[in-house]
Amino acid sequence: MALQASGPISASQIRNEFGGVTQVSFSQYFRHAEPTDGLEDFSVTYTSANNSGVPTSGAIKFSDFYSKYREVMFKVGSGNVRENANTSTLFSTYWGTNVPKRLKNNGTIGATSTANVALTVSANISNTLVIDNIGSIQGAGGAAGAANGGNGGDGGTAILLNSFCSINNTGTIYAGGGGGGAGTKGGTGGNGDNGSYTYLSSQSFPNAANCSLAFNQCASGNITACNLFNANCCGSTNGCPNDQYTTVNTTGGTGGTGGDGGNGGVGAGYSQTATNAPALDTTGGPVTAPALGAAGGPTSGDAPTGGATAGGVGGNGGVGGNGAGFGSTGGNGTQGGTGANGSVGDTPVGAGGAAGYSIVNSYLTNTIDLEFQYYNSPYNVRGTFN
Repeated sequence: MALQASGPISASQIRNEFGGVTQVSFSQYFRHAEPTDGLEDFSVTYTSANNSGVPTSGAIKFSDFYSKYREVMFKVGSGNVRENANTSTLFSTYWGTNVPKRLKNNGTIGATSTANVALTVSANISNTLVIDNIGSIQGAGGAAGAANGGNGGDGGTAILLNSFCSINNTGTIYAGGGGGGAGTKGGTGGNGDNGSYTYLSSQSFPNAANCSLAFNQCASGNITACNLFNANCCGSTNGCPNDQYTTVNTTGGTGGTGGDGGNGGVGAGYSQTATNAPALDTTGGPVTAPALGAAGGPTSGDAPTGGATAGGVGGNGGVGGNGAGFGSTGGNGTQGGTGANGSVGDTPVGAGGAAGYSIVNSYLTNTIDLEFQYYNSPYNVRGTFN
């Protein structure tokens, strides 16, 4: 605990707080610099954060130690990185030791995936923890939704609190951004219309040539000319009585398949920049429906024989949603296009991933002392705090 703020103070009190040999030498207790990176037990050196009044050299006196205390510090130095950090690992055996602890981040602490947390404040702390964040603590970004219609991944968490602590933030604490949902497959083109035609397959009437001529005249309404050839032909819808006529049904072409939907973009996170969804016909983007006669495209069938028509072209795939920036929700995918004379894409569009959390208190009944100063920090906080 800290030394008293006024009144008499002894060398043995200083030694008991900060350690040292039985014979106290004040030269042991000059304030030293912080570590550049890593862990240090300030039992005989002092951090500028809580012991700035202790001189680094020259004259030193008892009153310089009013309200000063021993502290263990872990520092992430400027330009340095810690991934998936856990305070019980950073502070090692000191985590369970009854001494104040300080985590100072001048660099970057990041989560390598949304299954991880950038910084976990472990359970079962002994004494207190203060986090001075001057750098950046970043959750992981959400994954892109996969075609066709896949949902975007949720953004990750920056800090998970399992013990009491105070946070002094003049840097950034970033929740991961959600990934964009994927577009859906385009609708299938409609099948072409069917048709039919009739032809004279055989003739057995003795005067077949004249009968055919008579039938043609009769069909055109020239009854006189018909009877000149053969009086018995007119009035017969099948020409000569013993002629054989065949009707053939023709099939329209099949509709083409729709183009695949596009992937979504990834959300912003540690070592990951938010991206827009790929565009039509680019790698990972939605696909233009196949054309007539191409693989998966519409076919002509028996068209245009007998009035049959070709199949309809499928709809183009839908565009995916864009990935979101830190602390924001990813965009939704779009529906695939409607097939020509066919259907719309009926797969549900991919939903954008939710934003992550900058700070999560996993014990929601705890009251935790948090001192927040947010500067350009998108954040979501979940839990009960004061």
